[in-house]
Amino acid sequence: MNVIRSLTVLYVPWALIVTAIGKLAYTSGTPNGRQRGRKASADCPSSRRLTGAHRAIHHLSDIFRENKEAGRTHSKTYALQTSRFFSLAIGFVHAVGLLVVAVSLGYSIGPSEYSPVSLLWRYGGLVVVAAVPVWLAVRFRLITPLIALTLTTAYVLGVELTPPGPTFRDVAELEGLAEPTGITVVENGLYIVRYMVNASVWTVGFLFLGLVEYAVRNTWTYPPSVPGSVPWLSIPAPQRRATAIAAAGGLLHAAVMVWYAARLGVTLSGGLEWLLYLFGAVGMWVIAAVPLYLLVRHRLIAPATLLTLFILIDVQAAFTANVEDPHTLYFGGWFFYLGIILIVAGIEYGLRRLDVYQRFASEV
Repeated sequence: MNVIRSLTVLYVPWALIVTAIGKLAYTSGTPNGRQRGRKASADCPSSRRLTGAHRAIHHLSDIFRENKEAGRTHSKTYALQTSRFFSLAIGFVHAVGLLVVAVSLGYSIGPSEYSPVSLLWRYGGLVVVAAVPVWLAVRFRLITPLIALTLTTAYVLGVELTPPGPTFRDVAELEGLAEPTGITVVENGLYIVRYMVNASVWTVGFLFLGLVEYAVRNTWTYPPSVPGSVPWLSIPAPQRRATAIAAAGGLLHAAVMVWYAARLGVTLSGGLEWLLYLFGAVGMWVIAAVPLYLLVRHRLIAPATLLTLFILIDVQAAFTANVEDPHTLYFGGWFFYLGIILIVAGIEYGLRRLDVYQRFASEV
């Protein structure tokens, strides 16, 4: 057996060398010589053994290649799972930190204060609102949602923890009543509570902000393109795919904004609230679907950027209780905002037709 192994080790390298020389002679020889060489090779038993050795070597190469590809797929899957777990972990830390601060300030937002569904919505919202920007940063290196999250959370904590801080007063004290009413009014506070309740709106704003950065980085020369781009989110996207993305984004925006309007108590006199909410729901879909379609199909950046600013400004105004709620105008007068978006889109398209936009994008 050892002798056979030794002969095999000695034979295979020489067989490879002979084959290489034969191929060189084949390419440089005459046609007749090549035919004679091919016939002699076919009649030679050693050549048949050499062919079998080549097949074995190619088979091993295929096995190594398949294992390498499988290893890459496994590594990619592991990286995706790790990024999701890390994002959820950061979201959990974000939620716990805000809840601890809120409870220490005296807010009644403990688990016993809510039903299971309400508890999941509020606490889960604080997790998701942080997990989404972190996941976009880890998975696609998108930094604007993470910056927006950091600034928003820092603002909320800064206002709550710096003087004068939240002040709890009974309505009887404000109205000059002799007996306490048990109704507490919070002054200079409730930022964490409102941030928690409206976390879904903040999440949509951060998500759209990440989509805008994704389009910018895959369109302009600088900053660098997004690593590991999503195949179905290529920009510019085909018409059918762009329509599907815009429709899905519009549905997400409409669902969240209709809920937000209902939570704020947006009403219409005359008992026609259903008409207001139907009109607002259609408008919330249109006002988001149009700029998103222009973004992924025609690479118009300004309309989607303006939409994102509208969302963030709208939800940021909820930190301070005001009779003139901006969401009422945004929800009921959406056509006004849509007109602004279309005007901005027309300006950007005109600049692109004049090559001003292209020169700026290439320089940037």
